Amino acid sequence: MVDEISGERNTPLALTNITRSLKKLAQQIQKPVIITTQVLNWKVRGGKVTASAIGYSSSFEQDSDVILSLERQDAEDDTSRILRIASSRNCGPAEVDLLWDWENGKFQEYATP
Repeated sequence: MVDEISGERNTPLALTNITRSLKKLAQQIQKPVIITTQVLNWKVRGGKVTASAIGYSSSFEQDSDVILSLERQDAEDDTSRILRIASSRNCGPAEVDLLWDWENGKFQEYATP
């Protein structure tokens, strides 16, 4: 994406301006805006993704109301994930274990007995 303010792309300044503009848009139209990005492995602490592990600009964390992380539970097991609230303005931490069924295109919370 090209930042409309600076005309730059793929720079921390451009990403900051873009996230700020998207935040303003979400507030104006009262709809959620969902952004996906990646984390930097060297910022992951104790095997858990935190909001500060998001790469390239701290504005993702600063402008988000909720940050979700999706993590593998085990590097060898490709059938499960943990969906975690990494950061939120209005709620506490929470997580859920997900069944990640690639073969059937099914992604759901593990049933509790």
